[in-house]
Amino acid sequence: MSFVYSVGLGNAGSYIVSGVPYVKNFTIAGGAEETFNFDHVTKSVTVYNHDSSNSIRVHLATKSTAAVYSNKHYYEIAAGGSAEFELKCKTIYISSVSGANVSLFASLTRIKKERMYPLSGAGIDE
Repeated sequence: MSFVYSVGLGNAGSYIVSGVPYVKNFTIAGGAEETFNFDHVTKSVTVYNHDSSNSIRVHLATKSTAAVYSNKHYYEIAAGGSAEFELKCKTIYISSVSGANVSLFASLTRIKKERMYPLSGAGIDE
């Protein structure tokens, strides 16, 4: 039996090394949602809300999934605030009720997105 050591979801080395940077600055309209589909699995994601009066919401399922907003399966970032999430995912959503200026910084592993399982269940889309 042979063993091949390679990048993967359960491979600690894939998360210990520095990540590949991904940076996006954007303006989100009131009631809108921005979707970010990464080519590789994330190591961490940091979101900055540069708006001076409006909050934004970060979630792991689209807001069109009824439970995301009704069950509050999002993290709200107040005006002028930021949040860092250490998580592995291939897609993240950012929405705003009233619009905002936002920056997203992701640290990406070398794990291809196809190796990531779908995120669902309690706290995400139920």
